[in-house]
Amino acid sequence: MPSRVPTVLLPTGWYDYIIADGVDENRPGIYEWRIEGVGSYVGKYTWISRPKSEYEKNVLKILNGWPYRPQKPEKFRRVHRELERAHREGRRITLVILENVDPMRLDQRERELIAERGILNGRNSK
Repeated sequence: MPSRVPTVLLPTGWYDYIIADGVDENRPGIYEWRIEGVGSYVGKYTWISRPKSEYEKNVLKILNGWPYRPQKPEKFRRVHRELERAHREGRRITLVILENVDPMRLDQRERELIAERGILNGRNSK
């Protein structure tokens, strides 16, 4: 089992963080990862910690050679790999909190925005 002490760390501010006008990050909503030269990934959150920390954890796992999950070591999603690659290559990464959405409409609104601009959504891991 690989060491769980990170040999590679992400610097503070490894991505830009933008909250759209009128959005309260403490209410459920939709976020978008924008990766320079690659495209966007759209997701939903109930708690803001999801987009702010879960993706960072997965990028750190890739950088340090750790598995995605013990039973699914290679199942990183395309967005995780593209975030890691962009960081390594010094390309701009931006997390935008786009809008608040009623929790009952989160799934529907996420699908709408994925159809419009979520070219990185999906399970393509390579």
